[in-house]
Amino acid sequence: EGGILGGVSVYRTEVSAVPIFMHSAESDIDVTRLLQKICKYRDDEEIEEGLCSRLSTVSRSAISQVEFLLPALANVLLHAEQEMLFFTREILRFCISSSHFALKLLWALQTAAVRDEETSKRLQVAMGRCRFEARGEERVARLL
Repeated sequence: EGGILGGVSVYRTEVSAVPIFMHSAESDIDVTRLLQKICKYRDDEEIEEGLCSRLSTVSRSAISQVEFLLPALANVLLHAEQEMLFFTREILRFCISSSHFALKLLWALQTAAVRDEETSKRLQVAMGRCRFEARGEERVARLL
């Protein structure tokens, strides 16, 4: 089964064919579909905020599902026409919970923005404008 995520073709491998769900009182959240919807509606800030608030309820054990899509997500972050502050904040929260995820994100961003200083600088400014509850989270965002 395949699909399109932010203009990038995504095909599931045998290992990731089982979607990761988080059980909550409301319903099960399919992380892959949620990320696809965030990318699809990236130009609408209100929809992005709502979808990202659902993403914030996802267990950090779902990081492997997000990691699988990281190259496509990095392209969406870099090349979106509008700043995606809510999505950027949630991606940074995944970075805070996993140094491995943070390293893979940096690698994906560097390979997606090869020699494009303007795009890299724009994303860095967006990361710096994200607001977090904890001061330590803001410091990590500024380091990235």
